[in-house]
Amino acid sequence: MKRHPLATLALAALLLALGAGAALAGPPARPLGASSAPTVVSYQGQVTVGGVPHNGSGYFKFAVVDAAGTTSYWSNDGTSANGSQPSAAVSLTVTNGLFTVLLGDSGMNALTADVFDGSERYLRVWFCQSATGSFVQLAPDRRIAAVPYALQATNADTLDGKHLADLVQANGTLQANLNADLLDGHHATHFAAAGHNHDGSYWQLGGNAGTTGSHFLGTSDGQPLELRVNGARALRLEPNATSPNVIGGHWANNATAGVLGATIAGGGATIDGASYANAVTADYGTVVGGVGNVAGGEYATVGGGSENKASGPYATVGGGSYNSATSYYSTVAGGYGNKATGNYSFAGGRQAHADHDGAFVWADSTNADISSTGPNQFIVRASGGIWLGTTSPPSIPEGRFLNTSTGAHLTTGGQWVNNSDRTAKENLAPVDWQEVLQRLAAMPISTWSYKAEDASVRHMGPMAQDFYAAFGLGDSDTSIGTIDADGVALAAIQGLYQRSQEQAARIAELEDENATLRAQMADFEARLAALEQGR
Repeated sequence: MKRHPLATLALAALLLALGAGAALAGPPARPLGASSAPTVVSYQGQVTVGGVPHNGSGYFKFAVVDAAGTTSYWSNDGTSANGSQPSAAVSLTVTNGLFTVLLGDSGMNALTADVFDGSERYLRVWFCQSATGSFVQLAPDRRIAAVPYALQATNADTLDGKHLADLVQANGTLQANLNADLLDGHHATHFAAAGHNHDGSYWQLGGNAGTTGSHFLGTSDGQPLELRVNGARALRLEPNATSPNVIGGHWANNATAGVLGATIAGGGATIDGASYANAVTADYGTVVGGVGNVAGGEYATVGGGSENKASGPYATVGGGSYNSATSYYSTVAGGYGNKATGNYSFAGGRQAHADHDGAFVWADSTNADISSTGPNQFIVRASGGIWLGTTSPPSIPEGRFLNTSTGAHLTTGGQWVNNSDRTAKENLAPVDWQEVLQRLAAMPISTWSYKAEDASVRHMGPMAQDFYAAFGLGDSDTSIGTIDADGVALAAIQGLYQRSQEQAARIAELEDENATLRAQMADFEARLAALEQGR
């Protein structure tokens, strides 16, 4: 069935500019005349509330006014006068801020031929989120203009930009139905006769072949390029002579004006009416995803998560929530509520604060802050214990704060325990206690201070070189193993014990001899006394 383009809704005879971009090249749009005016007009618009695209139900009022906006020629309920607000509203569904309405359709005041007489006409729109609330007039009024004669074409999927501009042109948003089955033979013949022969200089929906290095999809001026999904921006490419900005994800994601080389891979959201956009505010910053994240330092990176900030140059926040890295090369691995505020600092876990240069602070799940107290510290809060080793799985028995795969450990009471298991030893050899005692007796013992400590801090003991020369224990002459020092002390004690036992035996022997001598002396003295009495 053949139908004239002005006899059906599918071939709307006018476009309403939405101000969403530059006008297409081609014949200028002209005001509608009564002879070509439609009885129903399709209009698509966009509405935001507090800068955020509205979603859900919306209530609208419409009026057609003159260029000055002081005279009404039509309204949705027929009550508007002098550009005033109509009494009744139309309920529409709004998705990502976009709505579509058929003006003059059933349920509305009809569009009559005298609405359009060839003079400039504009559409005025009022909006409210509820039927009984206060309606707000949207600005500006949108110009209503006619399009060139042909509105549809066969093979519309291969229509190039030049011929599309010849077909339909308006100041902003393009609206046309290109269903080939609605094009009658007369208009198809007229379209072909106009000399619109496709030369292949177009991009096809089904893919393109034979491209060269000179072919591209994009802009050749200094304006940003946007790709939209369901009417909402999904990707924005911002030009810069040094390095363009690539802004993906939520429509509100942004790079601060003047920033170059910014990248936002995606993410961002509107939650309960509030914007949680991702942002880059310094050159070459990167936000990979998540919501409400900010890369605010040069070359700073936020991997994802929510409400994270990398505001120091070269700073990094891997993810998590409410984390911040604010100084040069500072890093937060993830987790919650962590802060890396010192240069080259690192924080991770929960509420770890690396507040000094070079500080490393790792916190467990305890709900409490833990902070560095000076530069270049390594701080770990691990209420379940710490494991160091080369085997797996790790094991931290009760009562141990630091456990190792070697068997040595630090108790929760603060005692260091060495591994001395017989099954872990070999090449056993007896010790000459007396020799150990003699060597130990000859070893210099002194008091001293470590150079790394304050001079007031004193220690007592041998030099490692003297200890190694005397006993040859350990793997170095610059250190003394605690188990070796303990072993020498124990051997010396055993040597002293052996000597004390020998001396005790000798003393007992001497005491016996002394007792015998005393008895003999007493007997001698008694005999001598008897002799003296017998004289």
